[in-house]
Amino acid sequence: MSEWKTLTILEFADVITGSTPSTSVQEYWDGDIEWVTPVDLSKLNSRFLKSTIRKISKKGLEKSSTGLIPAYNVVMSSRAPIGYFAIPTKDFTTNQGCKSFKLFPLQDSEYHYYNFLFNIDYFKRFGSGSTFAEISKTDIEKLSFNIPTSLSEQRKIARILSTIDAVIEKTEAAIAKYKAIKAGMMRDLFTRGIDLATGKLRPNYQEAPDLYKPSDLEWVPKEWEVDILNNVVINHHSGIYKKSDLYGEGCNIVGVSDLYYHDSINGQIFRQVPLTQTEKDNFTLNEGDLIYGESSLVLDGIAKALWVTQKGAGTVFAWHTRRMKIDTQRISSQYLYFLLSSPKVRSYIMSVATQTALTGITTKDYFKTPVLIPKRKEQEIIEHRLGVLDLMIKEEITNHTKQKSIKQGLMSDLLTGKKRVTYEEEKAEVML
Repeated sequence: MSEWKTLTILEFADVITGSTPSTSVQEYWDGDIEWVTPVDLSKLNSRFLKSTIRKISKKGLEKSSTGLIPAYNVVMSSRAPIGYFAIPTKDFTTNQGCKSFKLFPLQDSEYHYYNFLFNIDYFKRFGSGSTFAEISKTDIEKLSFNIPTSLSEQRKIARILSTIDAVIEKTEAAIAKYKAIKAGMMRDLFTRGIDLATGKLRPNYQEAPDLYKPSDLEWVPKEWEVDILNNVVINHHSGIYKKSDLYGEGCNIVGVSDLYYHDSINGQIFRQVPLTQTEKDNFTLNEGDLIYGESSLVLDGIAKALWVTQKGAGTVFAWHTRRMKIDTQRISSQYLYFLLSSPKVRSYIMSVATQTALTGITTKDYFKTPVLIPKRKEQEIIEHRLGVLDLMIKEEITNHTKQKSIKQGLMSDLLTGKKRVTYEEEKAEVML
């Protein structure tokens, strides 16, 4: 077994600060040299960076203060924010928002990528700045890590972690695929609907224009009723205001921030707050209710609807969320949830939202949202098809959560030396 040593970064890598060629000189840009920025790193779903948004030319490289860094070293964002890491697969350079680690011989880049990622909070502790935190080259060079001196041990640890990463990436791809299928299915179902005689989508408008009529949501089947949200809701009102320092034991309460992370209220525990019986009576959610967020710091979160299932009944709703009790004689609450979540309706909602410091939508504008009402049987078919896809997405999300938990446990064991791996020594591969 090799030994582990505590080494500063300068004992196993050179730290290189990036730079930006003059943006006013066109010949410095649009070449074939990868130019990494924090934005490039923020968009990754993998440890490998294969291409950058912008590239510089050879002349741009000559005029920058940074040389070309060989592929398969490690790069990090050192500001806005600190702590995105990647391994470029091509020779690269960076802007000044990144720091690169040019590893010495007998160092494995994937091992150091994982080790840096595991120690992200260690990097962040050294960040400073009033506008945004930044960690300097000098501070990075002072950081030290306890690492295995054997290249083989580094590689074995990296192989184990990359294996679970491959599983995670496969699950993420499945989630993305199912979400894309769902979005496409929504576009079809809320435009063409289902022909009850055949059980299939109706021909589209271009194929059979006589089957359609115009609406505020473009062309829709003639037999569909078109109304506004206000006319399919029995009543609606805003949630209860409770100061955060009152949260503790009590009733389960869902707030506007929870809307970003959930699609339905299905028995999850959010936060708890003590309530009087009158407050419980007035703000408890029942099966079939819908709630939405009246304001949002994230544009896509505006008026996102959540559907209350049987398991979610009994939860109360907080300030900045609004409950809707649905007229289920006219429209299924689950069908309406899917309709309000569809790209077509979301686009309408975004168009009437107010974009200020706290982006939101007025109650008056929200309840003018157009609503498409097919026959009840058609509603049931639509909600069933979308519900099946939702279950598939949720299953993959559950798998993803478990896989990330496994990865975190492995990183904690392997990158601290708590659990050692077996490996075969290679010639001349132990660091002095």
